[in-house]
Amino acid sequence: MIGNEIQDLEKFKAEATKVLESGKFSVHKWESNVSSLESTNMLNPEKISGHVWNKSKDTVTIQVQHDDYEKLTKKAILSTLWRIYDPLGIISPTMVEGKRVYRDSCEEGKNWNAEVSPTLKRQWDNWTKQLRDIEIPRSLVPVGTTKAVDFHLFVDASTMACSTVAIAVVEQEATKSKGFLESNSRLSKRNTSIPRLELVRGQMGANLARNLTRALKRLPLRLTVIWMDSLVSLYCILYPGKLWKTYCPTANTLADLGSRGASLHKMET
Repeated sequence: MIGNEIQDLEKFKAEATKVLESGKFSVHKWESNVSSLESTNMLNPEKISGHVWNKSKDTVTIQVQHDDYEKLTKKAILSTLWRIYDPLGIISPTMVEGKRVYRDSCEEGKNWNAEVSPTLKRQWDNWTKQLRDIEIPRSLVPVGTTKAVDFHLFVDASTMACSTVAIAVVEQEATKSKGFLESNSRLSKRNTSIPRLELVRGQMGANLARNLTRALKRLPLRLTVIWMDSLVSLYCILYPGKLWKTYCPTANTLADLGSRGASLHKMET
């Protein structure tokens, strides 16, 4: 549950229970990372939105399942990719490499159940070897009064992929924290110029910013900033660009990982 103070959460729980009961929807149990709000005999960890929720640590785990195939086919590759449920794109910089291998396997023109080339088999094996479950904090806003929230979105593009990643900076009375919101990486269209790909990634960032501000409108949002490392794109978006002077060097943009693909180890470091 979401709230600024324990008292707010207790009030929300009581009011929500009453409203639901008035509609003949009786609440039989509550789950929360706050033990005093949770019903008795609840399991921990538990499932939430398709992920494993450890309530004592208040973390969610992205479960990565894959099999070792003696005969690697397009069907097997796609089956592995679809089994990894990651709607927020938490490991999208890693997933883009797996998607790249799948696209290359399709371009080989082989049958659906035919074995892919040894080169792609080797690339796929290297990619799957580094896969593992990933645990991240669930909560964005710590318990306490939130003064302001800033959204920062980083965008980047390469001939391999276009990527955007969003983080939130949360300002409270005496502390300031930051947390992951969402990311998205998608393969770049073949034979597309870098300037055009840079515009594509800018559109991805703008769309994500719009969706986040709508979904999290209850937060005290103060500003939203989209960071990019291409002055050409900035001038193309708004000529002459007087309002787009923010520039982020390539080495400092978080979306650089998602546009080129990255192992889980590289993402953590």
